[in-house]
Amino acid sequence: QDPWELSTSLQVHSDVAGSLGFGVIFRRQWCAQRWPASWEESGILRDLTFLELFPIVVAIHLWRNTFKDKRILFWCDNLAVVKIVNSQYSRSERVMRLVRCFVLICLQFNISFRARHVAGVDNCIADALSRFQEERFRELAPFADPAPMDFPPELWNLGNSGSSKESGPP
Repeated sequence: QDPWELSTSLQVHSDVAGSLGFGVIFRRQWCAQRWPASWEESGILRDLTFLELFPIVVAIHLWRNTFKDKRILFWCDNLAVVKIVNSQYSRSERVMRLVRCFVLICLQFNISFRARHVAGVDNCIADALSRFQEERFRELAPFADPAPMDFPPELWNLGNSGSSKESGPP
């Protein structure tokens, strides 16, 4: 069996609900946020690749100390994002801002990573989080912490266009 899949405790699931927000879960810990109004106004919510990669960057930011010197497997239901994470490349400048931030944190904390595709119908817990379906989330993940991790609001800045200075970790 693939050694990346043997380490069940170091797996992260994420999902996005188009115009609503995102959800990401690692072990018992989780985070879910609605997209900011500024992203709607700037058109970011039309960039599904960016949106699907964003919770993966949130995860690496939130749990970087736990992930230090470890191998992390990210489960995502978007094949394009799986390819981008594994290749660390996208033709989109906006997506590359996320990729650079993600890779920089991984280098700083010696985090090895891979992404794997999960069918959307099998990504139930992260899906419930991204749709803010609290009751469904609790039924699917009774082990989850009662409250979410605090979301670092500075991560919203990764959606801003601009200089390469903004592409580093906030």
